[in-house]
Amino acid sequence: MQYKYAEIADTVYFWFAANATTGAAGDGATPLYDVRLAGAAANAAPVASGTPTLLSHADYTDGLFEIAIDTTGYSAGEYAVFCTLTISTVNPAGFCGSFKLSAAGASLNSVIGLLTHADYGLAKLVRSTTPANTLAVGATGLVAVPDTQKVDVETIKTRAVTCAAGVTVLANLGFAGAPGANNGAPTTNGTKINQTADLTSGQSIACSDKTGFALTVTPPTAAEIKTAMEADGSKLDHLWEMTEDDGGTRRLTTNSLEQAPTGGSAPTAAAIADAVWDEAISGHLGAGSTGNALNAAGNAGDPWSTPIPGAYGAGTAGKILGDNVNAPIATIDTVVDAIKSVVDNIHDTDLPAVKTVVDTIQADTDLLDDAAGGIADIHTDIGTLQSMLTDIHGTDLPAVKTVVDGIEVHVHTTIPALIPSAADIKTAVEAAGSHLTLIKAKTDKMTYTSGDDLDVNVQKINDVTLAGDGSGTPMGAV
Repeated sequence: MQYKYAEIADTVYFWFAANATTGAAGDGATPLYDVRLAGAAANAAPVASGTPTLLSHADYTDGLFEIAIDTTGYSAGEYAVFCTLTISTVNPAGFCGSFKLSAAGASLNSVIGLLTHADYGLAKLVRSTTPANTLAVGATGLVAVPDTQKVDVETIKTRAVTCAAGVTVLANLGFAGAPGANNGAPTTNGTKINQTADLTSGQSIACSDKTGFALTVTPPTAAEIKTAMEADGSKLDHLWEMTEDDGGTRRLTTNSLEQAPTGGSAPTAAAIADAVWDEAISGHLGAGSTGNALNAAGNAGDPWSTPIPGAYGAGTAGKILGDNVNAPIATIDTVVDAIKSVVDNIHDTDLPAVKTVVDTIQADTDLLDDAAGGIADIHTDIGTLQSMLTDIHGTDLPAVKTVVDGIEVHVHTTIPALIPSAADIKTAVEAAGSHLTLIKAKTDKMTYTSGDDLDVNVQKINDVTLAGDGSGTPMGAV
């Protein structure tokens, strides 16, 4: 998360990275950022929205974005920056950071820039004669003046001031020489002189006794200096109001650059054009100037009076016109009309006749080519038949032969091998446990007493056991 301080009209930057749900970096699609004013209503629209810039250099991984926000037109306050994009079929949201805007020139960076400015910063307020002559600010904010920067009264008294002509001195000074009012003798008010003296060139004044005067003073603090420099209505304030921020560089505003003669609006483009075309050409005839060229062209004479081709050389317009436009336009028109008559006759008579013949030939050839049963259809049918015969010879007949060969193998080999011999059938029928063997075991128990008559000893009738032996003892139900 990033937090920044900036001034209105600055461009602030934020960055974010995107990853797919797999964890790998990815560019995603449709990236977007929104800027919100802190404290605005929850349903308030973003102050600004835009598309972040994808960083595309080969050294960057995928999914790295940069957001540039131009704060021109913003109000002072705190702003939040949100971002989103589509990646891995989802739309994650992110908070990039926030920035706090101050009025132009009111931020800490501007104050520091003002105090450290090479032309009017604090460095210009104290000028030392040697590197050792520095001012130290104490804990109370007061500046202690080093002895090297103090000048005692006696030293001041020995110094002379030489003035140029017309210099007026208002000071606690005595005079050397005889200029000024009161015959050079100052009048005093206590220990201060209230005499005005006029010095001529080369005259000087010498300091008199200044006993009792103290030269030690308490210099202003840095905060007091800053306050005085930035006070409303100060010269520095007026200069500052004439400028505006331009990407970190101060520049003069449009209003401060207005230079119209009346102090109003600058002349329009139409007014400038009128003034240029109304200017007399006589004052603009310098060699190579546009005025000189226009003046020469105006004195060149009437071009329609020049004979052609005359002296015009090969390839020039005069030569081409003179050699080719060599008959009256009326004569050329007559010739063109004759040509048009011939062309019209060809178009109206000859071409229709030729078209009729061509249409007849085309109708005859169409019968051979396009009509049903024509050459094209016959050729197609022959090709189809040839293809069918090729398929029969190359595919169908070999396949039929293969099937027939297989049937022949089954008839002569496979089927005979599957049919048992008579001996095998007899052996299987008479085998122990076969149906025939079981039937024979039952019939072997039957008794034949009279020829082929079968003796039967009935033991049950309708599942009812009978008594008796069928001879001496009659049969009857049990």
